[in-house]
Amino acid sequence: YLSEAIAPAGGRHILNVFVKARQVGGELGVPTDDVITRVEWVPLAELPHLTLYPAIAPELLRSAEVGFQHEILHLGARWT
Repeated sequence: YLSEAIAPAGGRHILNVFVKARQVGGELGVPTDDVITRVEWVPLAELPHLTLYPAIAPELLRSAEVGFQHEILHLGARWT
C-alpha cells in the first residue's frame, strides 16, 4: 500500500509505503539520501498506536483481516 499526504500549508510532503513482509535477514536502514528520514518494520498490532498522515491504520487493519485481497486501494488525498 502507498499513501501520500501534503500538509495543508504545503510545508510537508509525506509518502508512506506499507508492505506485508517477513524479515529473513539483514538490517533495515535509512538510505544516505537526505529526503528519506525514517524507515522501520512495524507489526500490524502496533498500527493503532502510530500517528500516520494520512490516518490509514484502520484501512490497513481491515485489509489485513481479509487477507490483503485488494491489489490497489485508493484512499484519496488527505492530511488527517
